[in-house]
Amino acid sequence: MLGVFQILAMALATFSSGVTQLFPAARFSAASVPLAPDPSFEGGLLGVSARVTLREKEQHALVRLSGVPVGGVLEGVAVFGKGREVILEAHMERALRRRLCSVVSVEPSPDLQSVDVALRLPVFGKRTLRMRRVEE
Repeated sequence: MLGVFQILAMALATFSSGVTQLFPAARFSAASVPLAPDPSFEGGLLGVSARVTLREKEQHALVRLSGVPVGGVLEGVAVFGKGREVILEAHMERALRRRLCSVVSVEPSPDLQSVDVALRLPVFGKRTLRMRRVEE
C-alpha cells in the first residue's frame, strides 16, 4: 500500500515530466514546491515527553510519547471522534489502558500556539499537559 507522500511524489513526478515535455525550459522538482510544515506541539509531564504533529490534510495527529512511565517510546495516530473525543490507535489505547491512563480532552488555545491535553492518571488523578507549538 502506498503512503500519502509516495503518491504525492509520483503525482508530482508525472506532472513535472508532462510539463517538461510540453515546455522544455520548465523544470520542477519536489524541492522547488514550497510545502507548509505541519504544526507540531511538544510538552512533558511526570517523566513523559510528548510530541504531536497535526496532519491537517489527513485529518489526524501523529503522537509520540517517550519516557520510563510509557516503557520507552510509544507512537501512533489519533483522530477526533464525533463528540470531539480523542480516538487513539488500538495499540496506543491498550498501552495507556495498561498503565491506567486515558485522554479526557484536548483543547487548543485561541491563538493555536499551545494545546492543553487533560489526562486521567493513576495516583495523580486528572492532570493537564500543556503542549507548546514548536517551529521546525
